Amino acid sequence: MAPSVPSGCSRAFSWAAACALTAASPLSSVRQRVALLRTIVQGRQVVLLDEPFGALDYLTRTELQLWLASMWEQFHWTVVLVTHDVPEALLLSDRIYVLGSRPARVRCVLNVDLPRPRGPECLSTPRFAELEEALLSSLRRA
Repeated sequence: MAPSVPSGCSRAFSWAAACALTAASPLSSVRQRVALLRTIVQGRQVVLLDEPFGALDYLTRTELQLWLASMWEQFHWTVVLVTHDVPEALLLSDRIYVLGSRPARVRCVLNVDLPRPRGPECLSTPRFAELEEALLSSLRRA
């Protein structure tokens, strides 16, 4: 009889496959995916991401944003994303809360009504531009 694999390990292996971790992946990309994997393998339904892609180059950041969006499409977690990147917020969010300066208070709530799934093509739509201007305007007032 083969030894049983603890459920956490089998979940980790299946998540690693879903995270598309390969030897060819850039190291920064692998680190971010593994960090997310550590969170989601615990079976949590809420994921907190605080500037998860801020230190990455543009191409890697865009790749991981699209990867995160596809993972959300598959698993529908609740994700709380803290970011200062306006296009990233619009690409990944359904609702954006703009906070004012200290003490932090909600200054604006913007519902993002872009259709899902969202890919790079949504960044050049007229609706994306309208939402981006509304978000930037509320940031200027915050």
